[in-house]
Amino acid sequence: MFALNILVVINRRAKGFNSKTVEEYLSILRTKGAKLDVNYPLGVEQTIKILCGFKGYDLVIIGGGDGTVSLASQCLIHSNVPISVIPLGRGNTFYKVVYGGIKPKLLLEKISRGFYTDSVDVGITDSGKTFVLGLSLGFMPKVVSTAERLRAFGGRTSYAISAVLNMISNIRNILSTTITIDNTSIFKGRATLISIGNTPIRAGRFRLFPEASIKDGFLDVLIIREVNRIETLRLFRKILRGDHVKEPVVTYVKAQSIKITLEKPALMEIDGDLIGFKNEVEVKCEPSSLLVARPYG
Repeated sequence: MFALNILVVINRRAKGFNSKTVEEYLSILRTKGAKLDVNYPLGVEQTIKILCGFKGYDLVIIGGGDGTVSLASQCLIHSNVPISVIPLGRGNTFYKVVYGGIKPKLLLEKISRGFYTDSVDVGITDSGKTFVLGLSLGFMPKVVSTAERLRAFGGRTSYAISAVLNMISNIRNILSTTITIDNTSIFKGRATLISIGNTPIRAGRFRLFPEASIKDGFLDVLIIREVNRIETLRLFRKILRGDHVKEPVVTYVKAQSIKITLEKPALMEIDGDLIGFKNEVEVKCEPSSLLVARPYG
């Protein structure tokens, strides 16, 4: 059954935003008789306020990138209202994981003819911050920070260039850390990267979590021990292919709960957004907690 009452939230600041294209997408739904409540919020706070007013709608459509989807998960986790996505961001990883290679126009055409709901896992921190892709400390936040200044190159390319630049300049935030999963200590020492993933790919093209599934009820944990620049470059090539998990300097496990304790505060990113410095974070998986709309056929 087609959802007649749809809340639409569009991020104008998204890399791929184009008002004409967005209007073409929305007209597909209007021609099928859908009632659209279209919003173009200014900033994160207004976006969250609008998204958290989802009650009474049959579907929420997010126009933006992974960061905007992450904000939606904050509000719609454990709700009975599904989301769908118009991919306007740099990486659009969530869209690719959920919908594969289907073009946005075709997706909306199919959804306009009817859809069913499916559920995916969401990660949540002890501060209540949710994520659909993952979080990282160490090397990855530096990549995200530099990529923000390279937006003109495009999403996936900006992340790749940023990673190479940070490796060449040998800018590494080595973390002294203790990591516990499901109440069992698995690592104590110095690490170049600590990352928790809900999807196989992060930052557009990095296969950090080749064994991850957004529907398996677990989060994947990746720890790369302290390595030199040459070893970092070698691992970088393997990460692009997802061939790094059996490397001696890599710890890769699945878990439902994770606790990371650092000797010194470190910059953390969640779903591609920098959220500040942390010296401790606890994370757990909320299985099947976010509904997504999938088209028939």
